[in-house]
Amino acid sequence: MLKVCVVGAGAIGGFLGTRLAAAGEASVAALARGATLVALRDHGWRLQEGATLLQAPAATASDDPHALGPQDLIILTVKGQALPALRDFDPGLLLVSAGFDAHAADPLCQLGLRADAFATMTRELRGTGAGPVMVLEGGYDLTALRGSVAATLAALSWAVSVHRFP
Repeated sequence: MLKVCVVGAGAIGGFLGTRLAAAGEASVAALARGATLVALRDHGWRLQEGATLLQAPAATASDDPHALGPQDLIILTVKGQALPALRDFDPGLLLVSAGFDAHAADPLCQLGLRADAFATMTRELRGTGAGPVMVLEGGYDLTALRGSVAATLAALSWAVSVHRFP
């Protein structure tokens, strides 16, 4: 059975962890802290969707990455301050869902980010496991998407780019 670890079991990580565990195709552990860790240990994975409560056991939940043991797949759903814990976990491969709809020019999300912000986030992930491997999954303003992808690729290349991207 595939061993999966969700790092950061908040809204997105909790959704993914519960769905994966409930499907029964993977053993889903969690690297968590505080109240989230306590809830995972006490109740396992839980997801409330309307009147339906989906539940599945958490394989293991810990705030110590070494206690979780080797994993086949790590799903990272954390904020920047949690990156040191990810590096301690030493994933074999880091796969990133690279959605650029948070760009200021994007018509759907408009979170106010610019291409250089995506490059900065990418640089933060370099050297974590074998990767990161980026999978493009969003961004709906083609000019912003082009600039964001170019900035991300430049950051992945470990090269210093002198270009300014929108």
